[in-house]
Amino acid sequence: MKRIFALSITLVMMLALLLATAPNTAVAKSASAENNYKILIVYVTEVNAWLTETYGSEVSVNYVMSEVERRICELIPVYMSDYLNDWFDGFVDFSIDSYFTTRAIGSESIIYADHYGFKEHQLWAFDIVEMNKIIDDYDSVITVFSMEDYNDVLHCTGGMAGYKYAYIHLESVTKSFVINNEPLTNLLDYSSASDWWKYIMDLFIHEFTHTVDQNTGDLEYHSVLTEYTDNKKMSNLEATRLFLLGEAEMNGKKAGIPIFFWNKQTVIPNLDSASSWAHDGVRNAITKGFVPDELHHSFQNIITRAEFCRMAVKWLEYRLGKSIDKILAEKGLSRDLHVFGDTHDPDILAAYALGITSGTLAPAAGKAGLFTPNGEFSREQAATMIRNTCKAAGMDVSNITPAGFEDISNASNWAVDGINFCYANNIMIGTRTSPLQFSPKTTYTREQSIMTFNNIEW
Repeated sequence: MKRIFALSITLVMMLALLLATAPNTAVAKSASAENNYKILIVYVTEVNAWLTETYGSEVSVNYVMSEVERRICELIPVYMSDYLNDWFDGFVDFSIDSYFTTRAIGSESIIYADHYGFKEHQLWAFDIVEMNKIIDDYDSVITVFSMEDYNDVLHCTGGMAGYKYAYIHLESVTKSFVINNEPLTNLLDYSSASDWWKYIMDLFIHEFTHTVDQNTGDLEYHSVLTEYTDNKKMSNLEATRLFLLGEAEMNGKKAGIPIFFWNKQTVIPNLDSASSWAHDGVRNAITKGFVPDELHHSFQNIITRAEFCRMAVKWLEYRLGKSIDKILAEKGLSRDLHVFGDTHDPDILAAYALGITSGTLAPAAGKAGLFTPNGEFSREQAATMIRNTCKAAGMDVSNITPAGFEDISNASNWAVDGINFCYANNIMIGTRTSPLQFSPKTTYTREQSIMTFNNIEW
């Protein structure tokens, strides 16, 4: 998964392929599988916030979840786990827990951000204080919240998702009933609302899929959906089933989530795109588990700032043996939702909080800074971020003895200590030995970045 957030489905009710009668039990179906995948759905029960409408005016939101809404929410994980466990037929045991928040959510936790050219309010579980010690135990976390925005002036899509995390607007479930003055209690009778429950499952499983989507170029989830729904006239749910099982095909290639993802095996990808000198190091690094899936191909491509930053966070998790959320909590740190105006990637925000990156433009006077996530990455940037990552891990980074690079004057002042540190600790070597050169402004590739993190010894 390129760890960028993916555009959500348009809110159109899917009417093909009628559902079989869903279970009436309140306990989610469990398969007898060795591979357990834990999903948490966080339901926000109260929102008290001033939020910005599409047209720029401020509006007060005072939402409290009704008893009927709560009962509907309690049914979602039951039906959703039934779908997933039926699809995987015992190979994976999907267990889905619900959590209903106990405190009101305020403006400080809600982001007003760009979503593929549109602005909408976003709420992620890692920004809800009471969730800090809970979300670490789950593989995927979906936040569901409402602003009672039935006129679509505070949001523009059903939801949004990225690695591990997703959010869904509860209005996507209830809007049709509210604007048509139909009782929400109709949703409590599955037999009479099966078509609508199919739409709800489509929405929730769609966003869940984005929390595990590997984003492999032209085989990304949305591309596969388009291929199957437009060209093969298949329903979204059936196409999603094929994608999650890794059974979809596109352009003559297998597409979807590979089977090793579910059984948590480390599978070494095809290394043909890597330079011969990098094969052993790349293979070793992937085996360790700190190389994001998005970097398992096109190894000679120039790495982006976002990709390098995500690998820094993954390496930190690998080195310390705990999740980034737990690392932040133990250090008394949290993500600043408003620090960058061009990204809200949770790993990048975590890296900023830990001092691994400062972005390309610092925030000032209440104005968000910039990170430039898709910007190309240079050797001096790599050296600086490597040193900062080692410091965040607790490593002694004081050895900055001048390496004697002939071209050190070409380096930015802020990069010199990082360059010397990486050379002194055999993490990065120069690009030439006689005379000794570092080439600080030269771009850095994926395979070089992977090798660099693999070179860190402690």
